[in-house]
Amino acid sequence: TMRHLDEGARLRVLGDFARARRHISWYLGTKLNLWNRLPWSLFGAAHWGTGVAVRCARRSLALYA
Repeated sequence: TMRHLDEGARLRVLGDFARARRHISWYLGTKLNLWNRLPWSLFGAAHWGTGVAVRCARRSLALYA
């Protein structure tokens, strides 16, 4: 727990946590963004859900055009 920390230390821990959360969000967004680009976006056309597959195929065609 953070009960034993003084106010300054508590604020530093919370600030570090917020920075780490932003970094993880940025990192995952960067890593997973490749699925929105050709040729990787074509894999979505093989999705088991018909609606998802159609949306992915349309998006891939729009990227190609």
